[in-house]
This record gives sequence, C-alpha cells and structure tokens, in this order.
Amino acid sequence: MDNPLFWFVIVTIGSMIPFIGTFVGILPVFILSMAGGNDFQAWGILLYGILVVGMTDNLIRLVVLKQIDSTHPLITLIGVLIGIPIFGFVGLIFGPLIISLFLVIVKIYKQEYGIQTSSKKAKQKL
Repeated sequence: MDNPLFWFVIVTIGSMIPFIGTFVGILPVFILSMAGGNDFQAWGILLYGILVVGMTDNLIRLVVLKQIDSTHPLITLIGVLIGIPIFGFVGLIFGPLIISLFLVIVKIYKQEYGIQTSSKKAKQKL
C-alpha cells in the first residue's frame, strides 16, 4: 500500500467515531488493494481491521467509558454524530458531553418536579 502513514492518520482520526470509525480507513484500503489485484492482501487487511483493530477499539472504548463515567455507548455515538456537524472536530468531545449533561438535567428536573407519590406528599406536609 502506498503512503501507509497517510492511512494510519485516516484510521486514527476515523476511530474517534465510535463503532464505525475504523472502517473509514480500512474499507478504502481494502478496495484499493482489491483493485490493484492483491486479493490475499486485501482480505487480510479487511479481516485484521475488523477482528483486531475494530473489536479492540470498541471493547476498550466500552470498558473505559464504563469505568470512568458509566456512559452508555449510544450516548457517545449519538453525541459524536450530532456534535461533529454542529461544532466541527471539537464536536467529538462536546457532542457526548452535551447529551450527558442534558440527561442529567432531565433527571434532576424529574426528581425535583416529577410526579410525587403520596408518601412524599405526606412528608412535605409535616
């Protein structure tokens, strides 16, 4: 493959998008290798990219997010997909952060102003 450093940078930047980001670099390399007639190399790159790079990236991401913040992976995925068009590259960080903060605010609002049970009403009257 020509310019392996270029493809390394593409895969590294793409891997910031959860679950599908590594394919941003792996799929074009697979297609270029197939077009060049290197079938064995192309399938090796695709399998290695899916099984080793993709799986470890996704598993490590899930473990780290659970350990640090108990963040659901869908919050990260949706936050990145919404954050990038709105904030650009910085949206990789701000997108999931804004969604997490919104969910915390909804939870606080629900605790403060949500439907109260009769036991809570009785405690407030005392």
